[in-house]
This record gives sequence, structure tokens and C-alpha cells, in this order.
Amino acid sequence: MIPSKSVAVTPGGYRVTLLPGDHRLVTHAHVFLLPMTKAMQSGDNDYHLCLFPNEDTPRCFYAPEMGY
Repeated sequence: MIPSKSVAVTPGGYRVTLLPGDHRLVTHAHVFLLPMTKAMQSGDNDYHLCLFPNEDTPRCFYAPEMGY
């Protein structure tokens, strides 16, 4: 799980800003822009980011369903 404060919804997708302590693998600041089409639905209403094979490479992203 990553903190919801780390995620912003933008016209270009999700902007994920991670600092050390926000994810167990993160050792320095990262900003990822992830397309909405790549996000999978989170089953627990939290954000999750898989980093593999290293902290610089987002592998998968889960986001809660957006209610309008």
C-alpha cells in the first residue's frame, strides 16, 4: 500500500510521488506518471504500486474505484 497523499489524478493519468518511507523499496524521491488505462481496481480501496525489478520501474498499479 502507498499513501493516498502520494497520488494525484491528472488529465494525463495518475501522478505518483514517492519519498523514502512511502514504499518499502523506495530509497530516493520518484515521480511516476501512470496512464489511467494501466490502473487496475484495488480490492481494498487503497493505492498499491508494484516496483520490479528495481525501485525505478513501476510494474503494476492498483487504484480505488473513482466515484462521481
